[in-house]
Order: sequence, then structure tokens, then C-alpha cells
Amino acid sequence: MARGALMRLPRARRPRGARTALLALLALGALGGGLVATGAVGGSDPRAVGPTSSEDGYPTWYRDATGVELERCLDPTNALCIVGAVPDPTAPISFPDNYPDESFYYNLGSSMTTNGGGRARLVVGLESAFANGGVVPGDQITFGRVRYVIDNLQQGADYLITTPYGTDKVTSTGSGPRSIFFTEDVGVPNPFGGALNSRVLQGFVKWDPASAPAAPAGYLGDPTVDHTVTGSPTGTNYFRIVGPNAGGTANANPCPTTGPNAWVPGPGQTAADCIQTTLFQVSGKLNTVGGVDVARATYSRTAAGITLDAFASSKTGQSLELSGSGLFATKLTADGTSYLGHVAVDGTVPPASVIVTNTGDNPQSKKTAAVTDRVDVTNASYDSDAQTLTIEAASSDKVGAPTLTATGYGDLAAGKLVVPNVTAAPEHVTVTSTAGGSDTEPVTVTGGAFKPIQVQSFAGVDRTVQQGQLVTLDGSGSTGSVSTWVWTQTAGTPVTLANPATATPSFTAPNGAGDLVFQLVVSGATPALGTSTSTVTIHVAAVTAPVANAGPDQNVAQGASVKLDGTASTGASTFAWSQVSGPAVTLTGAGTATPSFPFPASSTPVVLQLTVTGPGGTATDTVKVSPVTDTLTAAKARFDRAKALWTVTGTASVTTGNTVTIWLGAPNTGQKIGTVPVDSLGNWTYKASGPTPSAGNTLSVTSSRGGQVTGVAIEIK
Repeated sequence: MARGALMRLPRARRPRGARTALLALLALGALGGGLVATGAVGGSDPRAVGPTSSEDGYPTWYRDATGVELERCLDPTNALCIVGAVPDPTAPISFPDNYPDESFYYNLGSSMTTNGGGRARLVVGLESAFANGGVVPGDQITFGRVRYVIDNLQQGADYLITTPYGTDKVTSTGSGPRSIFFTEDVGVPNPFGGALNSRVLQGFVKWDPASAPAAPAGYLGDPTVDHTVTGSPTGTNYFRIVGPNAGGTANANPCPTTGPNAWVPGPGQTAADCIQTTLFQVSGKLNTVGGVDVARATYSRTAAGITLDAFASSKTGQSLELSGSGLFATKLTADGTSYLGHVAVDGTVPPASVIVTNTGDNPQSKKTAAVTDRVDVTNASYDSDAQTLTIEAASSDKVGAPTLTATGYGDLAAGKLVVPNVTAAPEHVTVTSTAGGSDTEPVTVTGGAFKPIQVQSFAGVDRTVQQGQLVTLDGSGSTGSVSTWVWTQTAGTPVTLANPATATPSFTAPNGAGDLVFQLVVSGATPALGTSTSTVTIHVAAVTAPVANAGPDQNVAQGASVKLDGTASTGASTFAWSQVSGPAVTLTGAGTATPSFPFPASSTPVVLQLTVTGPGGTATDTVKVSPVTDTLTAAKARFDRAKALWTVTGTASVTTGNTVTIWLGAPNTGQKIGTVPVDSLGNWTYKASGPTPSAGNTLSVTSSRGGQVTGVAIEIK
């Protein structure tokens, strides 16, 4: 690639999660104050993110697993920087009015020719952007990205893609342009600290010093010049694609079969199946600043005067200076990355804020921090016997006597508050000061332990059964720590209970009408939990001719779960369901009163028969279940070539458990673009990357509930 021909595609303006990525891995943690290390591979891992800048709110630098630190390259006039759109690139960068919508700590690109003159493009980056696109304070995010965009592959085939960041197995979704469009963004939506978990932070690669020219001073390389690289964390300083006919018969980038990192063809593979390049474009500016963060600045005031403590963080070996109204500029002491300023305030009033400056940075990094008092909660306790919550706290301002307030409970008088009639203790209490300080402490609980509840027997509800019916009693509704169940029959025709020492014994109803009464005695695990007794009456009905009731006819969506209901039948001891007509279905629970089955993908009704049998004979009834065809619409179908982004929207009449699948061409036989759920209002939206359509192509849309739309026109922009 010639100088000035920077390969910036397929860079996106901002990460779009699942909307643009075939794979999106979310970060494992978010940034806190000060330096943040990943912790993912142990305490010795040097990966870290620097303090946030007071100028634009982004981290001043990132450090990879090898200890290399990079800062952002923000100068749009510098060819060594990759910078997004700036309203006026000739004016100085200013946040947020003249600021790029994206910029990079690190960028690695490569490209080569694929089968039929297509292109394979690699983009690796550590990027800063804005979550919602525009330059908006508070929307700052960073993320590590690995992206592949590869043309003219075999649809449905697997390809092994090797880069300086390892090997991925990716399946081609098409056979033309962008047969593979794969994106892995790590760090979204957790800003700053999450990006440390990206494989990009395993090591920034740089120009190989063994090959001329040398990298520009202070940079990893020049993004406008192709160059060999070194520093791959996996030892693979090349871009390689292996898979069916990746390079074609006139392979312009054949893989080496001898020497270091030689490719060894597998069974049936030929030279057409592997392409490789060792040339990359590298952008990365070596960090020259330490930055600074201020965790807190608090003052203490007594009759003798005022002292102020500032707690800051930066890299080791920095020179930090504390300044502010009523203060003499003072250097902070250091212990590793932690810095402390402990100074006397000249006067009787503490400053509203202080400034901590990293004087060794060029330009100097500064952070302004509000000054507050320090609040210490010395007691947060709950007496479970008296049901009182006691809160005690103190402010470091012994002269100004600021008001202390326990959030949700009221002000402390003389540093103490006792809250009566608190039936349950909070997990923690927070005390705030009118001088700005606050403290949160967990609540400790005192008093006697709560008494366990007594056992309570519940033998179930009275009910009517048929003669000869298998009856199961149910004492599982008994409460407390029950250890034993004892069932006995106290009235009616004697029956034999099976498993009478369990919660659910059973018996066969006798041949004769009448009432049967059963007593359940439950006992607790200890004598202190007591015993309890209850009874249940089972009415054995007189013999009558059974009546089968298979329930009302139903209309359901294709694929929906259908539940039949024969419980309105009378005189039944047994239930048996069978299919009369329609497409074959499989009943679950065909021998119960309420079986179920999934309705098939068919427009033909299903008719089922219920047969009930009891002491008085047999009866039957049928029920018809008819399908309701989902009605689909496709309101918009648009494809953005620059972003390889599909936007397809529409509606569906079935909202429960329904999904919509979009096809390029005919339904089920065309190329599948993607599948999305239908929301509770019947709307669906598909917005993600996918295969590139040609002029004249149309879409088809199908739903899991039987809907279908064909011949949908595509707007290509």
C-alpha cells in the first residue's frame, strides 16, 4: 500500500453492539477512581488504564500486558494519527465543540487480495468514541476491536483467520462481497476499565526494527506505510486466512510452505486455500504523560486551625502538586501509584476546591476536586429486641458544626440518632454533612435471635372423588420445619393408605358412596416447634353415568403450546385422549385430564377425542384446535453499503413466542439474513450487518407462527 493510502475501512463511527457485530463480548468491569488493572491474570499483570483527563474525560493512557503505554493521537493534521471527523480540522482540538467523534490509542490494519479479486481486510484497534454517536460529555466510551471483512468466499464454509491476536474460526455467510463480516468489541458498554479485557491489550504490535525504515520517534509505526511487525502476543506476526478457495487459482497472496510459520496443507487442501501477508499499517503514540486522579479532598477544622488532606493517584515516579485558595503550593508524597497531600490552610475557612497538578506532564495534567468535611459513622446498630436503630457519626469540622443527616431517618443531634419502631434493620446507613462529606457503614444487629415458627398442619381441601378412583392426599401445604407426617383415617369405609408417613399418601376410593375423613398430625424437628393436627374430608360420589367434556374449541398460533382441559368431565376415574384427524401431533400426558402438545406448522385443524371411564361406564367428547395464521408486514427494508448494515422493520399479529426470519430471495431457500423476536406490541426490527444485495433483489420474511411476506423491495443506499 502506498503512502497516503491508509486503509481505514471498515472502521465504524461508534460501536453498535449486536447491531453491527456478529460477536460482541462485554467487558468484565468498569473503571473506578485512579489506576485500574485488569486482575484477570493475576496481580503481576501490568495492564492498566490511566487517570481520566480533565480536558475531555477520556483515560490519559492505556498500558498493555508487556508494559507498553499509549496515549491518544488527536492531531487531525498529523499523518501518524487516525482521527474521526472534526468540525474545523485547522483549529485546535477543543472539547466538546471542536472534537473528533472517534479517535485511537492504537490501530492496526492489513489487507490482501482474495479469490476473484476480492479483498480481505483486518482492523484491530483500541478506540475512544461516544456511546450515542455525537460528541456529548458523559457519553465517552473506549473499547478494543478485532474486525474481519472478507470477500468472495464459499458460503457456509469455515475459515481459520490468524492475526497477531490469535486464530478465530468463522463461518462465511455469503459468497460475494463481505462474505465474512466479523466484529469483536470488548469494553462496551462498561467504559474505560472494560477495554483491559480485550485481547488487543495482550500486546501492542509495532514496526519490526529489523526491517527499514525505522518507526517514527515516539510512535509504534506509520499508518500510511505497509511494514512488517513484531510483538504479537501469540507469536503470529502475520494475517492469514485458510479455507476453501480463499485465494483462488490465481492466488495473489499464497501462504509460505517453508521457513518460519510455514503453512502445512491439510488433507485435500491446495495452495488456493491459503492467503497470507506480513505487511501492516500501525498507528500508536507512545505515552509521555502520567495524568492524575483525585479520589477525595477533605478538611479537618478545630480551634487550632484547618488541615486539608488530598488523596490522588497516578503512575509511579510522578511529581504531583497541590494548590488552592488559602494554600501554599505543596508537593504530594508517594507510595507507588498512591499520592497524599497533607497541608495547613491559611485562614479560618476551608477552600471550596483544590487543584492537583502533575507538573512533570507536558502539557501539565490537572484535576480539580471539591473540598468537603470528612464524616465518620462510628455506630450503626439495630437492637432486634427493642426494635431501635442507633446511628452515631462525627464530622471532621469541629468548629463549623455542620448538620449531619442519616438518609431516610433524619438529622443527628449531638452526633447521635435513635430511631424507634424499626421492624427490620436496613443493610447499611448513610450519613451526609451540610459541608459535603458522607459516609456509609453496614448495620450490625444485636438482641435475641428470632424464634422459629411453630409447625402448622394442613391436610388439604375437601373434595369429591369417584368410586374406584386413585386418590392422593396432600399435606405438603403444612408450614414450619416439619420432620414427621402421620396420617390416620377417622371416619368412613376403611381404606388402606399407601405411604401414610409421607406428605402425600394415596388410596383407592371404595365401591360405595359416603364421606371419608383423614387426620394429619405433623411434628417439628425439635419439641420446641410443637405438633399440629388438621383433617380433610373426601366425598365419594354415588355411581352416575360419566359425562366427557373435552373443553371448548381453540384457535392458536402455529408452534404455540396447546393445553387441553377435560377437568369439567364428571363421573370420571380415568382419562384417555386420542387424535381423530389433522396433522399428527404428540400428546404429553395423554392419560391425564390436561394433556398438551405443540401445534404443528400446518393450516389444517387438529381434532382430538377424550374418553372418560368411571364406575358408571364410559363417555366421549371431541375438541377442535384450529390454527391462526400470523399476519406479517414489512414496512421498511434498507441496506447501507458503507456500513454493510441492514435495517428491516415490520409487524406481526402474533406476539407470544414469535420470531421473524429475513431471507434474501425466496423464503427458506434464499440466503438467511437474520432472525429477531416480535415484541409485545407486535413490532419487530432487524438492524445488523449481513450479505450485500444486488440491484433487483427482494426480501422474504417468515415467522415461527406461520406468517409470510415475499417480494419486499430493498432500498440500497
